[in-house]
Amino acid sequence: MYSKLRNKGIAFIAAICCLTVFMAAGFVPAAAAGELSDAMILDLQAFDILQGDENGNLNLDQPVTRAELSKVVAVTMQMDGISYPENYGIIYEDVPSDHWAFSYIATLSGMGLLNGNPDGYFYPDDTVTYAEAAKVLVHMLGYGIEAEEMGGYPTGYLTSANRHGVTRGISADPDDGLTREQTMRMIYNCLDADRLVTVYSTSDGAVAEVSSKTYRDLLMGDEDDG
Repeated sequence: MYSKLRNKGIAFIAAICCLTVFMAAGFVPAAAAGELSDAMILDLQAFDILQGDENGNLNLDQPVTRAELSKVVAVTMQMDGISYPENYGIIYEDVPSDHWAFSYIATLSGMGLLNGNPDGYFYPDDTVTYAEAAKVLVHMLGYGIEAEEMGGYPTGYLTSANRHGVTRGISADPDDGLTREQTMRMIYNCLDADRLVTVYSTSDGAVAEVSSKTYRDLLMGDEDDG
């Protein structure tokens, strides 16, 4: 774990150095395709959240599937190192234990961030919608109860996502499919957003407060105070 965090820290510092050199030379980062700036891209790459294909292309205009969203959320939460036995069992009918995203989907489903349809299917290859991404990320930040109290899915989650800056820079309708760029912008917005964490539990429920650590802090190696 230490080695992993150290490598991320080195990559982050290298990315900042590259950006500093560009700006010192008079090259001002231009927006990529709309939602992401070059500086944002460097951040996301430094944390291994944004990765290119075998040719190094980021393909920011391509759609994001539900399975792909599960991976980037797991990486952001540092839950991407969890493994499951091959005979773990069925979580969703269309996500067998040998599916490439099984560990991400299983982990996040167990935490309550993901859920399938009532028919028992997850539809991992479907393009994730704006409302679906907002729901997952609101839960990731700890504001699921707030969203439910504000009307639930999709209105309550979109309202909560907007309140906490998750949707900053994004213009889309609830059922619109998201591109990689839009998804990464929402993830980027979460890096510095306040996280609501459970402090302790009582017979009346959990007591939560805003953490002093953001996901950026955790990815940089800080210890969580939640």
